[in-house]
Amino acid sequence: MSRVIISSVGTSLLRSLVGHEIDPEDMQAVGRFLEVEAQKASAESNALSRVIRDKSDILYFLVSDTPEGQLCGRLLAQFYSAQGHESESRVIKRLSNQSSGFVQYGLRNYVQELSDIIIKTQRNGVAVEINNTGGFKAQVAYANVVGLIFRIPVFYIHENFEDIVYMPKTPIQWDMSLFFENESFFEWIEEDARTHQEVKQRQESHDERIQLLLDENTDGYTYLSPLGLAYLSSFRDEIEKHTSAPVWLSAQAMNDWQRFDASTREKFNRVIRPLKIEGLRRAQTKHMRQGDVPVFPQGHRDERVYYIEHDDTVQKGVCILEFTRHEWNYEKLFSRGVFRREYSVDKFIQLSM
Repeated sequence: MSRVIISSVGTSLLRSLVGHEIDPEDMQAVGRFLEVEAQKASAESNALSRVIRDKSDILYFLVSDTPEGQLCGRLLAQFYSAQGHESESRVIKRLSNQSSGFVQYGLRNYVQELSDIIIKTQRNGVAVEINNTGGFKAQVAYANVVGLIFRIPVFYIHENFEDIVYMPKTPIQWDMSLFFENESFFEWIEEDARTHQEVKQRQESHDERIQLLLDENTDGYTYLSPLGLAYLSSFRDEIEKHTSAPVWLSAQAMNDWQRFDASTREKFNRVIRPLKIEGLRRAQTKHMRQGDVPVFPQGHRDERVYYIEHDDTVQKGVCILEFTRHEWNYEKLFSRGVFRREYSVDKFIQLSM
C-alpha cells in the first residue's frame, strides 16, 4: 500500500558533495553517492533509507527559497525518481534565512504546504508521515505541531543517532470550539491584509485567546501565525470531511427548513456542519433544565438547534427536532422545554444539503 512521506530539506547534501569533491551537476556521480552512502550523504536520505518500505512510497521534498535549498531538493527528487519513487520537490516561497518575512510569510507558507499535502493525501485514503530531519530549526518545531494537529507520525534522526525517533502521538483531540465560536473573525482576517488597529478593534468582541494565534508584522499588518494557520486548516478539513454525514429533520424542522430563504438556510448550515463532528458536538452542547433534548451550540449564537443522536440502523445520525432563533421561538422552547417523546421517529426526513 502506498504511503506519502513529506521531507523538509536542508543543505546537508550540498555540504557532503563539496566535502567529497563531487560536482552537484554530475547527476550520475550524485546518484552513486546517494545510493552507496545514503546514511552519510544527507540528513534527508539518512532518515529515508531507514523508513522507506518499497517503491510505492511517494516522496515530497519541501525546500527553502534559496539556490542551495532548491539544488538539494532537486537532486533528492531526481535520485529517488530514478529509484522508482514518485517524487517531487516544492519550493516554499520566502522560506529563507535572508528574508525579513521568514515568520509571517516563509513559515506560514511552509505550514500551509504541509497542511495541503496532508489533507489531500488523507482524503485519498493514503497514509502520510513527516520526515522532520532537515531544514531550519523553526520548521522542525512547526512540523511537530502540524503532526500533532493532524494526528500523523512525525520522525527524525539526529546525525549522532542510529535509530529513527518517532514523536509520540497525543491521545487528546484538540478542541475546535475556539474556531467554531470565532469563525467570522478567522474568515475576516484570512480574506485580506488587516492593519494592527483593525484587528484590535475587531478582536474586542472576540475571544482573547485568539491573540495567541496572531502575529503582528513590522509592515503594519497582523496575520494568523503559522500555528494559527495550521489549526484553521485542520478545522476546515474536519468540517469538509463530515460534509456527507447524514442529518435528519423532524416533521416540524422540515417544515421550517422549507420556508427558510437562502440566507437563513446558510446561517443554519453554519450550525449544522459542525454539529456533525462528534468532538465539537460534545463540547458545544448545552443540556437544558427543562425537557430532555439538548441544544447546540451553547454561547452567544442566534441560530441554534435542538437535536438528538438517532441510532436507528436505517436512520443513524444526528436528528434536528427544532430550529430556533431568539427572535422566533427560543424563549418559548427554553421555558417549556423540548421532549423527545413529542416527535415521531417514523417521520424523520433526511436533509439534502
